[in-house]
Amino acid sequence: MHFSSDSLQTFVAVAEERSFSLAAKKLHKSQSSVSSQVNLLEEQCGTKFFDRSPRPLRLTQAGVLLLTFAKDVMYRAQALSASLAELKEGVAGEVKIGAITSIATALLPSIVRGILDRFKNLRITVSAQNVSQLCESVRRGEIDFAILLSDQEPSGVSARVLRTESLFFVVAPDHVSASQRQLRMESVRNTRFIMGQEGSSYTKMLDTMLQKKGVSRYEVAARISTLEGMKEIARTGIGIGILPQYIVEREIRKKALRRIQIKGLKLCANIYLVENVLSVETRTVVAVRNLIINYISGRFRHDCDPE
Repeated sequence: MHFSSDSLQTFVAVAEERSFSLAAKKLHKSQSSVSSQVNLLEEQCGTKFFDRSPRPLRLTQAGVLLLTFAKDVMYRAQALSASLAELKEGVAGEVKIGAITSIATALLPSIVRGILDRFKNLRITVSAQNVSQLCESVRRGEIDFAILLSDQEPSGVSARVLRTESLFFVVAPDHVSASQRQLRMESVRNTRFIMGQEGSSYTKMLDTMLQKKGVSRYEVAARISTLEGMKEIARTGIGIGILPQYIVEREIRKKALRRIQIKGLKLCANIYLVENVLSVETRTVVAVRNLIINYISGRFRHDCDPE
């Protein structure tokens, strides 16, 4: 029984998109071509891989089995191609990294610069996505690994903690709270905060953390979609921002922002490196990944609660 790499790629696209039309768009093929390839696979194997009656499409038991096989074959083919190139060129080729936007803009640029200075034949692509998108991109093999911030270990992928990151309460120097050494927990409920958009992964994480600390209600002065935006709004003095140390450390050092302490309220999250459990690593990916791990793991200490 013969399976071409193209037919397996087409099958995987249909299985992931759960639609022939969406798979065709993703692969830049006609829908009829995609349907024909899947039909041919089913004829060769003598079984159906999709239940076409519901919408979206649903994999049959045979389809689930083939999806696992097809992904493994595709990962290994990609790894073989990259490894053969490494034999000639050393650490070379392209490494695809995913990261949440704040890490992509605040942490990775200097790291990527250092890596590229070391390996001249290397190309690094960084894509910024939210947490759920990153995990899905890793599962699909669209990126080699991802770096994200979360209070919970991501599921369905291989995840390791690179470091625990303090989340700072920060205000502008002229904010009414800036001169106080420590705020009481009760005052938080009457304080205006700067938060991310409702429903975003970062906002959900903060809501969960605050609720666990007994802060179920608080006033929001402004919402914005990025952590960099939250930082800039905090600098205007209209409220308190809750931001990772790596986002605000420079502003705190230059006294453009001030960190305030709230008694009994210390927040922290983990920076995770996320990989596909099925991935076959090349020497190039391992070299880049290890340099990033060493940099992020050793850069900061934290003062979070030990819990």
